[in-house]
Amino acid sequence: MDISKNKSSYPVQMVVRASRKLTRNYTKKPSKFNYKDKLDLLPEPSVYYAKELKRFYPKKTQATALCPFHRDRNPSFSVHLKTGAYQCFACGACGKSIVSFHMRKYGLSREEAFKVLGDMV
Repeated sequence: MDISKNKSSYPVQMVVRASRKLTRNYTKKPSKFNYKDKLDLLPEPSVYYAKELKRFYPKKTQATALCPFHRDRNPSFSVHLKTGAYQCFACGACGKSIVSFHMRKYGLSREEAFKVLGDMV
C-alpha cells in the first residue's frame, strides 16, 4: 500500500496554504492627514447648510432645500441636521457629512475641504 500518493500531499498543501496566510500584510498604511481629530473643528451642520442651500426649510432633525447639484425647482434635497448627511431624491447625489458635500460642490480634495471648513468656525 502506497501512502505517499494520497495522504502525504494533503498535509503539505495545508502547510503551504497556512504559510500564504501568514505572509499576507494586513497592516494599513498610515494616513498623512488625521481626519478624526479635525471633526471637532467643523461648523454645525444646520448652520452650514443654512448658508449654502437655497430655499432651506429646517424641521426638527431633517431639512429640505433645492439641490445645488442640478437644476431644481421643487425642494428634493434632504439633509440630516445632526450628522450632516445629505441626499437628493431627484439626481441621486448623497454623502455622509458636510465635508463630502463641500468637496462635491466646490471640487476640492478632502484636505482642502477640511481647511476651508475649519476656517469657517
